Amino acid sequence: MSLYRIGNVWHYSFYWGDRRFRGSTKQMQRTKAERVQAEAMAKVREQPNVRLTGRTPLLRELAPRFLAWVGAADLEPKTKAYYRNGWRLLSQTRIASIRLSDIGEEQITALHFSGSVANVNNARRTLRRMLGKAHTWGLSGIAPKIRLQKEKRRTLLINSERETQLLSFARQPLRDVLVIMQDTGLRPDEVLKLRWEHLDWLQETASNPSGKTERARRVVPISERVLTILGQRWTGQNQGWVFPSPTKYSRTGHFSLSTVEHQFVDARRKAGLPEALVLYCARHTYATDALARTGNMAAVMDAMGHSNVQTTMIYQHQGLEQIRNAINLRNKENQTSAIKPSPGTEESFGQNLGQSLESDAVVVAVND
Repeated sequence: MSLYRIGNVWHYSFYWGDRRFRGSTKQMQRTKAERVQAEAMAKVREQPNVRLTGRTPLLRELAPRFLAWVGAADLEPKTKAYYRNGWRLLSQTRIASIRLSDIGEEQITALHFSGSVANVNNARRTLRRMLGKAHTWGLSGIAPKIRLQKEKRRTLLINSERETQLLSFARQPLRDVLVIMQDTGLRPDEVLKLRWEHLDWLQETASNPSGKTERARRVVPISERVLTILGQRWTGQNQGWVFPSPTKYSRTGHFSLSTVEHQFVDARRKAGLPEALVLYCARHTYATDALARTGNMAAVMDAMGHSNVQTTMIYQHQGLEQIRNAINLRNKENQTSAIKPSPGTEESFGQNLGQSLESDAVVVAVND
């Protein structure tokens, strides 16, 4: 940090991280120049997107360092893949060629991606992390606030009819994966990562030892038809993948999630089912049915691996069934009461009819 004079005017020069900032204070008195320099340094440290005379890198110039950090950081493999995919999405947009100091709300709002809202949020979360790391590394000011778009909750269920339709067109391993998801609530990648040593045949359970949270590492019960599927796949091995990859040089050793998802899209198309129905709906179906039939929130929360009860409560639809039954009962009661005369009505109606007939008879007699 230093002040120097050019003619009668003081100029400042200081470094923040590996960047140099310099410029004129437009002051002729040193004390005033020092105040201007302090204000400039405060802007660099505290305010977002400050651009003095230093040159901030383009977003694409930051990417190699960010991806290297992702690879070396203590992050879950899914999180690393998430950030890599986020950068892939960002790299195809104009924002990749914008300097970090020029990225603001206007540039972020202008981002558009094909596909679901999840894609948009994937890119925005990645951008938020990249700008945050850039600030930590001293390459830019504080990152602007990046708001995520609201993702719609999955509401479609794979009921028995849809399951039958999908299975009629499903190839392996999708056929088995879909049934296991429907009956255990495991995520698709958790099913593909099942190993024989994770199964307890006597207790009829399967353990999921990996996950982003402690709750995700859990034990789930196995249904009879899942036991049948596993029995058909078992050839006497005590360890190894339940869904081993047919590819000799597979990176993971088991079937990839993309393979199963492509098979699902193909089966869904052939079955003529809506595009909103995705593979993950099988997990949603499991939670909805389990909660509706047991009413045991804690047990379903454990089986799903949720760390927050609010997440489990979105599958609580028992109230809808109760309301439906109440309205149906009301309609039946209204229908019955409309047919059956109210008490006293029948007697009154008979008396009036009798009087009417009697009056008619008198009239006729007189006329004759």
